[in-house]
Amino acid sequence: MRKLFILIAVLAAGTALHATDNDTIWYTSTNGQIVEPNNPDAFDATIIADSDYGIIVFDGPVTSIGDDAFSLRSNMASIILPNSVTSIGYSAFGYCSNLASVTLSDSVTSIGGKAFFGCSNLASITLPGSVTSLGDYVFADCNGLTSINIPNSVTSIGNGAFENCRSLEYIEIPPSVSSIGDYVFGYCSNLKSVDQMHSVTSIGNYAFEFCRSLTSIRLPYSVTSIGNNAFEGCDSLTSVYINGWVTSIGNNAFEGCDNLTTINIPNTVTSIGNGVFQNCTSLSSINLPISVTSIGENAFKVCTSLTSIIIPDSVTSIGYSAFRYCRSLTSITIGSSVTSIGGGAFYNCGNLESVTCRCAVPPTLESDSFTQCDKLSLIIVPEGSVEDYESASGWSAYAGVIKDWGTFKSEALSEIEAAVEGVGNLTSADTAAISGYMTAISDASDVNDIHAAKNAALLVIAKRAAIAGIDAEVEGIGNEDILGIAQQ
Repeated sequence: MRKLFILIAVLAAGTALHATDNDTIWYTSTNGQIVEPNNPDAFDATIIADSDYGIIVFDGPVTSIGDDAFSLRSNMASIILPNSVTSIGYSAFGYCSNLASVTLSDSVTSIGGKAFFGCSNLASITLPGSVTSLGDYVFADCNGLTSINIPNSVTSIGNGAFENCRSLEYIEIPPSVSSIGDYVFGYCSNLKSVDQMHSVTSIGNYAFEFCRSLTSIRLPYSVTSIGNNAFEGCDSLTSVYINGWVTSIGNNAFEGCDNLTTINIPNTVTSIGNGVFQNCTSLSSINLPISVTSIGENAFKVCTSLTSIIIPDSVTSIGYSAFRYCRSLTSITIGSSVTSIGGGAFYNCGNLESVTCRCAVPPTLESDSFTQCDKLSLIIVPEGSVEDYESASGWSAYAGVIKDWGTFKSEALSEIEAAVEGVGNLTSADTAAISGYMTAISDASDVNDIHAAKNAALLVIAKRAAIAGIDAEVEGIGNEDILGIAQQ
């Protein structure tokens, strides 16, 4: 008891707390009462006494704080652990809602799952360089946590480690960490920046879901996989850079990122999972690499700013509702290897005007794949395939608008030739320009390129007609347009 008397005397004299004794835990409470351990069996030494002056004394060195040791002790305000402690157990300080200060010794190597779960008043904590692992949900629901350092000694961060830390704004992942587990930063609604991640190879499921303040993310070359729902609901995210080694992007990975305007997909990615970009309403364009072989269900559903899409020849299947409600989509190119197009794949793409399908054999098409595509007036198929498409299930409903490339190009060239005949004062420069556009049409493999070249040629003709005062109207260019050209 002599040691206890000395410790009490020191405190009474007003000496600052410091943890050097291996058989003493120092603490403060919110109401001046003793903070009794919740689980006395959680220590590897016997408690000698609890002191009214903020000391728990043991009969020897304390090397670990066991499971639930101080959980649910809402009157605990601060704690200093002795140098002898090397591990902190599961939920050791869980739900200590008024705990605001924690001092860990340089001997701690592991912090168990939920060790500080729900410590909503904890604003910051310094992890010593001895810590090698952070358990699952170790700081989850610490709503007051604004900053934390993760030392280079840490090699693993458990699932949900910082989930719902709504005041956390910045985190740096040291090079010693190779993976970011599931739910690690989920619902960290004020997280604005995640730096380093130089050695991370995988982003877990739901890792950054609903991080609503995250504006951009750049994944390093070490990352090879992005988990399901990894960035779902990150509605401030405007750009994502994915390095050239990612092979898989999980289902719904970027769902609901409604301010995402640009994203690069490297040519190592082999599949676009279900719902990956669903409800990305600001995404206006995307380049699918030739490595992609499948587009999952709902992959681009409700991408209402997407205006065109080219599906590469490597893709073999387009999933159910893949482009459903993409109401700004005006043209689609379907690659030559597609064998099936799922139900509702382009349902209610109300501004879709043309589809180019490069498949010699009509892909399996569900009856509702193009339902409510009321402006669809042109389907281009390979030469010699028109009759096959007109008789194929699903495609036969569009028999009146199916044309092959040769016919479509010939019609465009004939339209230009007819317009030329109506204007007799073309200059040599006009003729050369028109000839160039006609060559471009002959060489084109995209409907939009043919439309652009045809319209450019017709504009040359219309301008010359306007200059000459010819009362002529070229299709698509009215008299008012021609008069405007003449005044230029």
